[in-house]
Amino acid sequence: DFDSKNIGTSITASKKLTEQLKAVGGFQYYFNNGSNDEQQASLGLVYKVNKQLQVWISAIYHNNNPDFGDHFSVSGGADYQLDQKSVVSVAIQHVNDVETKYRLGLTYSVTKQLSMGPEIAYTDVEKGNGSGVSGGFNIKYDWNVPTTEDKPCTQNDVKAAATGERCYQD
Repeated sequence: DFDSKNIGTSITASKKLTEQLKAVGGFQYYFNNGSNDEQQASLGLVYKVNKQLQVWISAIYHNNNPDFGDHFSVSGGADYQLDQKSVVSVAIQHVNDVETKYRLGLTYSVTKQLSMGPEIAYTDVEKGNGSGVSGGFNIKYDWNVPTTEDKPCTQNDVKAAATGERCYQD
């Protein structure tokens, strides 16, 4: 999360619809210093423009958000692959009559399953005070659950696994 006062966890699932389009759903849980923890549920679409660029849009329901209570928001953004291990992300999130948040982040893949990086955001509050810049650090671990896109492992997959090709055991 971009707000350093929040620590949380999330789970995301996706379903490939076409070669370039996938549907994504998720649930996030943020610990707010032991009182009224926040939950978020999201649904969205991700479109892969090419090997380096993907764009996305999602609708999010916020429950118990410490800044604006229960609300819906819309977010969208783009991820650009700089090299094999680095991705730059830009995003905008709008909560009607509350705020708009502009985000910029850099993610570095430490291993095939672990990535991390800094993020910065500017929040424009529509009514009252609170606009400003915040920052954070994102850590993501991909459990790498097999999908129908993966293939069963064979004898030759020991070599393939070293190159990052995915397979699963029956």
